[in-house]
Amino acid sequence: MATWRIRITISDDAQSRAALDEVLTGQQVSAINLAARNHGSTDVDAEVLLELPPDESVGDLLSALHRISPQVLVSLAASGQAVPTAPAAPATSAAPAAPAASAAGLPAESVG
Repeated sequence: MATWRIRITISDDAQSRAALDEVLTGQQVSAINLAARNHGSTDVDAEVLLELPPDESVGDLLSALHRISPQVLVSLAASGQAVPTAPAAPATSAAPAAPAASAAGLPAESVG
């Protein structure tokens, strides 16, 4: 099976997160991390690691993700690679670092 790393930018609202959960339902997700883009932004970046069997097309998954967001980045991940957690905010930042969130009930850095 190929392991894919997918990064998608979605609105930080319940409807967008539910849409992402719906697309990922039934997929072999090994890790997911949601992190605020920057202070004042209404978007979050979601990084997902998932495995697709050789006979399953990544194209169908990408089509579904593009219905949620025009910004979807995909790369083939190394086996056993974890999704990084959100970096801490610089000491000079006025806003605290956004904690890594979990979607679909997965811990921020679980690797299956």
